[in-house]
Amino acid sequence: MTKGCENVCCILLFQLPFYLGILVTSFFIPNGFFDGYVDIARVASALFIVLQIIIILDSTYSLRDYILDKMDEADRDDDARHALLGSSYDSTQGDGTKATWEGVYLALVFICMVLSIVGLVLTYMRYAECDLNVMFLSITLLSVIILTAMSVVAWVNVGLLPSTAVSLYLVLLCYQTVRANPSASCTSLQLSTEEKLQEQSGVIMNSLIAAFTITWTSWRTSATSTAFFGSSSAQKQPEHGDGDEELASIGLTSSHLAKEAQHDIEMVPEYQFHVLMILASLYMAMVLTNWGSFDGSSSNDDEIVTMWVKAISQWVASGLFLWTLVAPAVFPDRDFL
Repeated sequence: MTKGCENVCCILLFQLPFYLGILVTSFFIPNGFFDGYVDIARVASALFIVLQIIIILDSTYSLRDYILDKMDEADRDDDARHALLGSSYDSTQGDGTKATWEGVYLALVFICMVLSIVGLVLTYMRYAECDLNVMFLSITLLSVIILTAMSVVAWVNVGLLPSTAVSLYLVLLCYQTVRANPSASCTSLQLSTEEKLQEQSGVIMNSLIAAFTITWTSWRTSATSTAFFGSSSAQKQPEHGDGDEELASIGLTSSHLAKEAQHDIEMVPEYQFHVLMILASLYMAMVLTNWGSFDGSSSNDDEIVTMWVKAISQWVASGLFLWTLVAPAVFPDRDFL
C-alpha cells in the first residue's frame, strides 16, 4: 500500500510536471537542432527495426509452440479418458478438440501464405520497372522460397507457421523498400490521391507493427520475468539433499538460497523498457515525417538512405530467421529455447 502511494506521488509531483515541461520546452527548440536529431533518429530507427525483427521471430515461434502444446494437451486428455473409461469412451470429442487446433494452425499458415503471394505479385506488377527494384523483388522471392523449404526439411522441421509469418513480413519490407526508391523510372505509379492513401496506409501499418513490438516485449518480459537484453535471470531452484549439511556449515540453508533465487527472478531490469520506448519514439518520428523531411517530402539522398535501410533490414531479417533454423543442428549441444 505504501509503495503504491509513493508511486502515485512520484507520478503526480515529479514525472507529469517533468513531461509537461519537456513538451512546452520543445516548442522553443531552434530548428537547427533537428538537423542532427534526424541523423540520430535514422540510426536509432535502424536499430529498432532489427529489434522489431527479433521480436517478430520470437512471437511467431511462441504462437507455434502454443498451438502445438494445445494439440499435445488434447492428445493427452484423450488418452487419459480412454484409459479411465475403456471401450465405453467415445473419442470423437477429443479428436474434435485436436482437429480444431490443427484447423487454426493450417488457417494461419494459409492466410500468411496467400497474403505473401498476393503482396509479392502486386508489388511486381506496380514497381518492377527498373533493375534495382527487380533485384529487391527477386531476392525477396528467393528468400521466401528457401526459408519456407528449409523449415519443413527433416533435420530442421520447425513447421510452416514461422516461415510463412516471416515471409509475410519480408514481403512487407520489400514493398516498403521499392516504394522508397526515388527514381521516377522505377514505378508505374504517379503521385496521385491513390499514392497518398498508400503512404497513409504505410504509416498506419508501421505504427501498428511498432505498437505490437512494444506490447509483445512488455508482456513477454512481465510474463516470463526474463531480461530481453541479455541472458535469462531464471535460476534453477536448489534441491534438498546431501548438500544441506555443507550449506549449514557456512551458515546457509536451501530455503535461504531459494528465496534469493526467487528474488533474482523477480528483478527484471527496467532499463530495457526505457531503451525500447526511446528507440520506438525515434522510429515513429521517422515514420510520421517520411523519414525526416520537414514538409512530408524527402530529398533524393534521404530517400536513397531510407530505401537501403529498409532493404538491409529485410536481409537481416532473412539471416536471423535462417540462423534460427540451422543453429540447433549446427550446435546440437546448446539450448536455443
